[in-house]
Amino acid sequence: MEFIKKNALPLCLLAACVIAVLVGGYALLSPGGRELPAPRFQRVLPATSQSQEKMREILYRPPAEPRPTEHDERLAAIEDYRTRLEENPDSEEAPILLLAMGNLQKMEGDCDNAIAAYEQVILNHPQSNQYLDAWLETATCYEVMDDYNNMIRTYMDMAKAFPPDTEAHKFALSKLGMSDITVPGPLPEVTPEPEPDNAEYVVEDPPLAPEEDTTLAPGEDEPQVSGEDAAPPPATDVTAPQ
Repeated sequence: MEFIKKNALPLCLLAACVIAVLVGGYALLSPGGRELPAPRFQRVLPATSQSQEKMREILYRPPAEPRPTEHDERLAAIEDYRTRLEENPDSEEAPILLLAMGNLQKMEGDCDNAIAAYEQVILNHPQSNQYLDAWLETATCYEVMDDYNNMIRTYMDMAKAFPPDTEAHKFALSKLGMSDITVPGPLPEVTPEPEPDNAEYVVEDPPLAPEEDTTLAPGEDEPQVSGEDAAPPPATDVTAPQ
């Protein structure tokens, strides 16, 4: 007992350590206190016929066709519009198709064919709702092409095509004002005057030659005239006396 009394503190610490080791070991060895390692091999269940068929469809499915791009769609639309215009060039939708085809060609960078489509609207469909848009798109194409001479010419023709009191005429002049160019309004038509039925033609006499100054200077003899230019001699009276 005396030994225990002298070594009470070390014995208590030793007992506490033993208890902690026992409790920790129990926690590790219990099923709920530790994670079992995953098995290295797992059993594969046989697949059903339905799942096998689905897997076969996925593996042997033919590759999907590539989706058409915006470029392909625009080219197809242009070809469709061109075909419809060739079949019925005088239809009511002709200016609509021409403007739409020109816009798609401009998006494709084909400004030359776009301008050709717009000019068909300007020349053949001046009363359509697409008339003004065709003028504006034509000028825009020339601007994209850096063809400023034709762009200015387009705005000049546009200013002449619309009456002076319209917004289109004023817009064209404003675009020309940005280029420091003044353009007159529509040119008046000149009507030739009708010629009379019995027109008399007056023939004017040629102007007379100026008379020569025949005044003789002092001390100058009168020039001798000979030949045909000489004056005839005076006539003599040859009547016999009675």
